[in-house]
Amino acid sequence: MTVVLSLSEGDGMLFNKRRQSRDRVLIENLMSLIDDKILFITSFSEKLFESYSNVKIIDSPEEVPKEATFFIENLSLAPFKNKIEKMIIYRWNRRYPTDLYLDTPPNSIGLKLTSTMDFAGHSHEKITREIYER
Repeated sequence: MTVVLSLSEGDGMLFNKRRQSRDRVLIENLMSLIDDKILFITSFSEKLFESYSNVKIIDSPEEVPKEATFFIENLSLAPFKNKIEKMIIYRWNRRYPTDLYLDTPPNSIGLKLTSTMDFAGHSHEKITREIYER
């Protein structure tokens, strides 16, 4: 499984059960990266992907096929870390208030950084995309 995350500085994911930020250019970048494959999301992320038809909403990470891509904003990775073969991390390059942090860093499950790129977002001057693989 490929897991996609958006993180603030310090690996923050959420604050007060809300996403820290959103950026339409980040979503466009992700969707072009996965091409026309299905992106699995939870209902929490539905609003971000309203204009895309290749998105499937699931109730549990267990529903995500092994070879699929799963965008995660509000879940711990620890329960399914053994299924993760690749991580795509978008970094906001800002520090936001956080109360849910990434609990499974890529290096903790044997993933290595294979590429990185910076791009300008819509609401962020700089977003960094990191890809980690086995």
